Amino acid sequence: MRARAAAFAWAMSLAVSFLACSSDKRPSPEATGGSPGANGGSGGVACVNAPACGGDLVGTWQVASACLAVSDTLDLSPVGAPGCLAPVSGALSVSGTFTANADGTYSDDTITTGEEHFTLGPACLVISSTPVTCEGVSGIIQTLGYASVSCASAAGNGCSCSATINQRGGIGVVSVAPSTRNNFTRAGNQLTLTNDAGETPYAYCAGATQLTLTPQVTNPKTTGSIVLEHGSPNAGAGGSGGSTDSGGTGGSVGIGGSFGIGGLGASAGTSGASGATAGRGGSGGGAGSAGAGSGGGSASGPCDVYRLAGNPCVAAHSTVRALFGTYDGKLYQVRNAAGTTKDILTLAPGGIADGLSQDAFCMGTTCVITVVYDQSGKGNDLWYQGSTQVPGSTSSLPAKATTESLTVGGHKVYSLYINANNSYWVDASKSGIALGAQPEGMYMVTSGKHFNGGCCFDYGNSETDRKADGSGAMDALNLSSITAWG
Repeated sequence: MRARAAAFAWAMSLAVSFLACSSDKRPSPEATGGSPGANGGSGGVACVNAPACGGDLVGTWQVASACLAVSDTLDLSPVGAPGCLAPVSGALSVSGTFTANADGTYSDDTITTGEEHFTLGPACLVISSTPVTCEGVSGIIQTLGYASVSCASAAGNGCSCSATINQRGGIGVVSVAPSTRNNFTRAGNQLTLTNDAGETPYAYCAGATQLTLTPQVTNPKTTGSIVLEHGSPNAGAGGSGGSTDSGGTGGSVGIGGSFGIGGLGASAGTSGASGATAGRGGSGGGAGSAGAGSGGGSASGPCDVYRLAGNPCVAAHSTVRALFGTYDGKLYQVRNAAGTTKDILTLAPGGIADGLSQDAFCMGTTCVITVVYDQSGKGNDLWYQGSTQVPGSTSSLPAKATTESLTVGGHKVYSLYINANNSYWVDASKSGIALGAQPEGMYMVTSGKHFNGGCCFDYGNSETDRKADGSGAMDALNLSSITAWG
């Protein structure tokens, strides 16, 4: 039987707990979409980038005008076609208001509209190793943030596509997960807006009465700026930080999860504190109690339920709680901007994560989650792709440790909040995970609000080579709105 390794990927508010498998496969990097298009906009649109000067942008601003030309290539790797860069052209317009608050949060009440046109080569009509038609690929590409996409057959066995944009939030940049309320940071002449799809940078210049924003994005490239004028002065009060309930963009379709065979993965959620556990054979699994009081544990956890049924967990991951009634070890590790690391433990055997110890460690700095430890004792720890343990592309990054917090049993804990280019993986093919057609059970707790229609947010068991070797090559739990596979 062919060995399979669990991989877990894509954007989801994933943190609470998981056990069993996490899988996410990376399609073969073979598709390319032809040569890039010319710079500039479509239909003769010529837009110019406004000078950047930085400044204080706190206040409410009304969009006065916008000239944004879309060009270069559209990257289709987020929908399962890595290497597919489709020549694109188009133009965008923006209306509405944008408010920057003194507390570092923003309210984006803008509407971005427009059209884009792009062509797909035949190699781009393979999504996650599955051939699709021009009509079929339309719905998949639409999940990148478009209001509509229409693709028709073109010469050379490719497709000619037209897309419309009608997006609330995410000012001037088409996004799979635009935010209308979130956080912002400034550094020199650059403004960075945080959203569920990650972070979007803008060159900006704020004066007494005028603000210009120039998107600094590629694939596709956007040329031009948005001009806003001061609305009613706003000292920065109001506006709540946090992400909207739209789905995020998926992680790097690399490999998520971690396991060689059998299931292990990580699942996090915005709500429940229940854990996840995965085992060989068996199905399902009880959520278990998160414990009460001062972080005390429960008599049994999800993995105890699996064990009593004769299907012990071979991988168990959670940033929120212990998945065994007696587990009192490390749950996950955080790393600060100085490169120092700290392991986050349970408050008590079988109990909740010590979220306050993370707060103390990360105070005044930024933190990422480098590894989610395996509680099963099998050593199937989930390291982020891009680490020394799991090498990855230069775009692979660990998830931010403080994006989402929740309260369990009166205690603050953090989710593993997966955004674009975040994934965790381990080859557990020699550590007890199911191989080939062996039976396995998987269990995942995750958010029902942080998802998208891309491929793939999975927790499960996939190929050890971290490639999509064909249909039916992985077993995984997937949470998304994609319908391409039924």
